[in-house]
Amino acid sequence: MAWAKRKTTAGRVVYVAAEGGAGVYRRVAAWHQAHQLPETDNFHVCITPLLLTIEQQMVQLRDAIRALPTPPVLIVIDTLSQTFTGDENAATDIGDYLRMLNTHLRAEFNCTVLVIHHTGHSASERPRGSSAITANVDFLLGCFRPNADCNSALLEVIKQKDGDRLPTSHFELERQVLGKDEDGEEISSLVANWQDLLDIIKAAAGKLTPVEQKLITMMEPGLIVSEDEMAEEIRGMVKDSSLRNTRVRAVQKLSELKLIVPVSGKNLWTRKIG
Repeated sequence: MAWAKRKTTAGRVVYVAAEGGAGVYRRVAAWHQAHQLPETDNFHVCITPLLLTIEQQMVQLRDAIRALPTPPVLIVIDTLSQTFTGDENAATDIGDYLRMLNTHLRAEFNCTVLVIHHTGHSASERPRGSSAITANVDFLLGCFRPNADCNSALLEVIKQKDGDRLPTSHFELERQVLGKDEDGEEISSLVANWQDLLDIIKAAAGKLTPVEQKLITMMEPGLIVSEDEMAEEIRGMVKDSSLRNTRVRAVQKLSELKLIVPVSGKNLWTRKIG
């Protein structure tokens, strides 16, 4: 099936859920429910705690994957910190870990190995720990929520060794109710729905005045803008005497069209998708 307007090919996937393993099954069920698809038989989850820096445990994982009907095209390791022993800040330790993944998984099955890792506390644009992580991978994707108050997420290509960097992808996180537990409380999970930002803006363009178009253009994805900054952006397009009222009406219109959302109620706004 197509995804984010791109062709895909079906393939077997192994997901090593070393962190939050129980929730993975709900995510899989929610995805299939949201897209009205029958559940697949080529997605395999491993919730056994594994330290993949220990060769014996890596070999156990490799041998279990070998026993599948066909080799996987993708193996996901979630997360680095839960499958790694050593110092994340040491290039040697990180290098040894990545070589183990390469030797026993990527080269063995000729597949992609995707390692999920956390960002640093003060540097959200790069992985936590040694710079050897960035240096030794073929691609690096950054996933974050620009506004904690909204169910929106961005996926950015930070590094792409062989190929062009793709533009930022936008997702809306939709809650799916899967059923109820023995106490009658809802069991739910989230589904990340890709949004075509350009199509959304184009569809809304006919409904926007030049001032509104100017404001939505200035708000790059993930950027938080104050109402004072908005006023400065449109200064010169309207008379100073009507600047405030024009800005208020424009913000209200963009909000009603669900193109922007407030951030923490402090006269700050960010672009919303969907």
